[in-house]
Amino acid sequence: MTGPQGRSKALLVFQWLKMPKSTWTETLHKNQSGTNVDCMEIQQNPITFTAAENGEKVALNIAHSGYILDKFDSYFIFDGPDTSSPVVGRMNSHVVVPFIPSNQSVTIIGLTKQVVYSNIIANIKSNIGAYRKYQAAVVIDQYGGQLDSINQTIAVTFIAKDANQLYITYLKFNEIENEKCEMRIISGTPSPISNLLLIYTPSSPLNISFPQQFPASQFTAELSDCSVYMVITKNTPVNFNMVTDERIGYVFTPSFLDSQQTPFLNFTLNSNETRHFSTTVESVKVYNKQILAINVMNSKGISTMSAVVTGNETGGSAEGIGNSVNINFSGMTGQGQAKIRFNHWFLLFYLHSFSFDENFLNLLQIILNRYLHSYNYK
Repeated sequence: MTGPQGRSKALLVFQWLKMPKSTWTETLHKNQSGTNVDCMEIQQNPITFTAAENGEKVALNIAHSGYILDKFDSYFIFDGPDTSSPVVGRMNSHVVVPFIPSNQSVTIIGLTKQVVYSNIIANIKSNIGAYRKYQAAVVIDQYGGQLDSINQTIAVTFIAKDANQLYITYLKFNEIENEKCEMRIISGTPSPISNLLLIYTPSSPLNISFPQQFPASQFTAELSDCSVYMVITKNTPVNFNMVTDERIGYVFTPSFLDSQQTPFLNFTLNSNETRHFSTTVESVKVYNKQILAINVMNSKGISTMSAVVTGNETGGSAEGIGNSVNINFSGMTGQGQAKIRFNHWFLLFYLHSFSFDENFLNLLQIILNRYLHSYNYK
């Protein structure tokens, strides 16, 4: 405002806000994966995170969407179980470094109406304590970025926005001669119940390993003594189920990544060419008459190889020659889960000018088992 004789004066306006009480509580357990909430859901609506076990504390991070307009200085942190607890900071300071409360509970609220695409992620502090740095990222459509962990171990949790699947479509190691370099993919956020999904090293056959599907809304990449560039998407890649080149990878039941999800799976890979398909059951648990069935079929839909698992049989393998492979986990509802490795390649000396019957192809399959190379792929 302008005062007498044209002098300028400052006008300060104070607005007192009555904080709503927190009626939304999320309880975290050490033996469970962490939890995350959309930043938009806690605008004017406080949420309290509480560690269930005595002596444990919550660790809060921003799971950043990558949108540069996402701001967090209006997201306030209360050191306690409600908005009447002391205000101790704002979430804009905790994109990389987590906030740790002084007791078992922490409350947060967003006092803004600005659209924010990021999430708030909460973990038990001791579950992420082994990492030099812990971060999280929300995958709106596609994420591409470099992760560095030279001489240390870090972890990054990736969260699919409004989706229950993620795909790694590209991975490159920048330190290809470092023998200690390793990237481990685990289910959920770091916790004692996280399942090991995959291990990648500079010697892994990365050129034929992607896209790799993860049928869950989140997974965590642990990186030790490495520098990598990776691309992740929540959208199914074009022709994901159609193979044209040699490819290796894994198939998981959703329950293998999250025990609260369905164990049922129906996964098919198709090819326009006759191929040698190899599968290995690396982990399986069946309950209540559940069945894991693997079938390789030729172009006429006739099975050339069939394997059925009705018990907790880990390590079994099945191979066949055909144009497609189907992996199916079915049966009565239960807590079953499975992890299956697949590999397929062209029959390099398959002669189209000859007509081979199924018996010959099965014999050829045995020959290939003995003489074709195997990959150092975990």
